[in-house]
Amino acid sequence: MSLTDGSTLSPERLLGSLNDGVYAFKSDARPFTFKEGREIPGCALTFIAKRQFDYYLWNVIIPLVLITMMFWVPFWLGEDQIGTRVGVATSSILTLIAYRFVLSDLLPRLPYMTRMDYFTVGSTVLVLLALIVVLGTSFLMRRQRPKAALAVDRRARVVFPLVFILMLWWFLTGPSV
Repeated sequence: MSLTDGSTLSPERLLGSLNDGVYAFKSDARPFTFKEGREIPGCALTFIAKRQFDYYLWNVIIPLVLITMMFWVPFWLGEDQIGTRVGVATSSILTLIAYRFVLSDLLPRLPYMTRMDYFTVGSTVLVLLALIVVLGTSFLMRRQRPKAALAVDRRARVVFPLVFILMLWWFLTGPSV
């Protein structure tokens, strides 16, 4: 495509260093039509690009997985270690909240929910539910019901990792949202 200064528009000039993920590029001279029916000369640019998954894997997904897994630790601590359990649970939720702020700078702002958004929200909900379970088992221990607290912990040791693994599987293999 020729520009007013006589130069041509190429994918390299248009996309610069982002060209690593561009696999096809096409430009067409096409008029732009306003709602009122008025037309002006225009150009349509089409390109096929692929995101660099490695960046998101190492900078977003793996840290989020580790933060979420850190939250399972209280379920393996003794029911009588109420202070430690609540401390680990609280620090985990604060770590996740801080990470969500970091993610807001790493991910593009879009007017719709992406699969990554659903994954981060799902992880946050799981961590919040786990915090509620930890507080519930602490309540049971204070009420002198250690068998009930142990039963809740044993279920949580299985349920939370299983739900998270299913969510991670959906995120990595599911269709685009």
